[in-house]
Amino acid sequence: MKKKNLFLFMLLLLSSYYDMDAQDVSPVKIPFETALNITQELVLSQIAADVKIVPLETTEICLLSKVKAGAIQMIGHDIYIPCDMGLLQFSDDGKFIRSVSRKGQGPGEYANIRYVAVDRVQKQIHLLTNGKVLVFSSEGKSLREARFPMVWQLELLGQDTYFLCI
Repeated sequence: MKKKNLFLFMLLLLSSYYDMDAQDVSPVKIPFETALNITQELVLSQIAADVKIVPLETTEICLLSKVKAGAIQMIGHDIYIPCDMGLLQFSDDGKFIRSVSRKGQGPGEYANIRYVAVDRVQKQIHLLTNGKVLVFSSEGKSLREARFPMVWQLELLGQDTYFLCI
């Protein structure tokens, strides 16, 4: 499958899902094979009301390096960014709040950050590391962990319900 077609398909789905003027709120279903042959121009106003540029605080304890593409998450007004320094939490105005976790082998510690998912209802962060998922509150408190060997990516489907990819 061509990357361009997959990208256009994703944009088509987003434009269908986020149509601000739509009367029917049910998702639009498009057969996958049909969507690959559809090209549609997408206007930013169809998927976002506005764009906010947030300059992040830059001190020694919160410098970002090697941020994983697509892994930045928000819960409420807090921004969570996984990088080499750990999972860093910033306010929506860019102020550094805390490092949610740190590298190590103990409880609530990670070897590396593979993926981050958020539960906006429970206000929890689910961090996939080597062989386990660590769960933190939005205040940075370690809540629990679950072991999943050989997992490369996860998607949070509901409270403590994961879709895991090996």
